[in-house]
Amino acid sequence: MTKKLLFPDLERSPAITGTDNCTCYGMIWETGKPLNPNNHDLSRLEFICERRHKGKLTDFAVSDAGCPIVSKTLKDFLDNLGVDNIDYYPATVLKKAGAEPNHDYFACNIIGMANCIDFEKSELEIEMEDGEVVFINDVDTLVLNSETYGPIYRLYYYERVIVLEDPLAAALASSGFTGMKIITPENWDGFAGEK
Repeated sequence: MTKKLLFPDLERSPAITGTDNCTCYGMIWETGKPLNPNNHDLSRLEFICERRHKGKLTDFAVSDAGCPIVSKTLKDFLDNLGVDNIDYYPATVLKKAGAEPNHDYFACNIIGMANCIDFEKSELEIEMEDGEVVFINDVDTLVLNSETYGPIYRLYYYERVIVLEDPLAAALASSGFTGMKIITPENWDGFAGEK
């Protein structure tokens, strides 16, 4: 299976953050595990655009706390494809302070994390402890193995990275949804774009 990486398109996707009314600011969205509602108040997930390109909201964005935000249209698309390892939480997005909230958005928690980095073929700056990789500091070239782990998941050792497998990667690439950038791992610049 072909693997791709999913990032916000920084040239089009808004920079978003939780508003003063948001009930959860925690960096809880990148663990690959279900969220425990007893530990986190997810009752009011409200985000505001700190920066928008051409004044538009997009179908995909990622908050400063690492929370993927998707439009209802994108959520429905993923549901129709049978993607069942994303927990969705109703969210609102404000274009700017004082604007009418847009309620057609969802915060996403992607369930699943895979250790699929091919360390022999990748060019990485890593920290080791007792002969084991504990952290990746920098990525020059990322190569992932060919095993399949599901349609969408997070990358072990680099949790902020979202991995897509075909046919989901191909479906999203040809869908016309806004705000997302889909990149082959080998062409990733180590941040959120292509080399």
